[in-house]
Amino acid sequence: MSGLNSSSKRFNWKPWAAALAIAGVFAVFFWLNASLPRLAIFWIFGLALGFILQRSRFCFVSAISNSFLFRDTRLLEGILGGLFIATIGFAFIMYQISPHPTDNNIPFAAIVSPFGWHLALGGLLFGCGMMLGGGCIVGNLHRIGEGSLSAVVAFLGILLGMGALQFTWPWWWQNYIGTLSPVWLPAKIGWWGAIILTLLVITVLFVIVRRVKAKMPVVVSHHAQNTRLSTKFINISRAIFCKAWPLALGGIVLGIVNVLLFRVADRPLTVTGETMSWAQGLFTLVQLPPPAFDSVPGT
Repeated sequence: MSGLNSSSKRFNWKPWAAALAIAGVFAVFFWLNASLPRLAIFWIFGLALGFILQRSRFCFVSAISNSFLFRDTRLLEGILGGLFIATIGFAFIMYQISPHPTDNNIPFAAIVSPFGWHLALGGLLFGCGMMLGGGCIVGNLHRIGEGSLSAVVAFLGILLGMGALQFTWPWWWQNYIGTLSPVWLPAKIGWWGAIILTLLVITVLFVIVRRVKAKMPVVVSHHAQNTRLSTKFINISRAIFCKAWPLALGGIVLGIVNVLLFRVADRPLTVTGETMSWAQGLFTLVQLPPPAFDSVPGT
């Protein structure tokens, strides 16, 4: 029986794999930091943001669809919380760059797009496509990391669509988008007006979301009072690395990390712009390089 019990015990490879992965993270960081310190910063922040997004199951499309289909607004509340924090942090950083904002001195990193009907149409088409694809770009990226083949197919479709956009972008820019003016609130109503208005809109949306929120069952868990320190450490580790994070916590942490990234690297988290670069590289690889085109500042 003892031989049977000993043979039935399996080697636990997960802690060793985790240690190897962490060692690899630091090895890549020090290697990049020696020659490309800015890229080393993006490496660390990229890993941190990816971890937060995956643990909290962050997806902007799911936040909207879950609210309508299942009356589950937790993810939407987390996004609004992250936007609230990011608004304050970004405004502080932008104020240092441009204390006297005008339409002619919009900081490059502000990513202020020309305003027109194309934004509503593009958002509608994007939302429909992401519903069919099972999630937004961010959601599909962390699902690819989890091994989802459907997310790989959806992301290939995104790359093809962005490649098609790059081939038609010169026409759109010259005939319509490039003729529009961007709307940057600090240049219109000042920093305080822009901050107060933005936070007020976010707060109103949050109150509305809370009012229409479906009643969620409250799960009461009972923990033993005398818990060993090792058990507490294991429970904390599982809560961080194994169990899903509270959605509101994910949004708040994501907002804080995004502000820190903007402060350290002068550029906030962007997904669409980098995906555009991947699409450009993909088409160039198959000998179909897209034409040169003007871009929206900051993308």
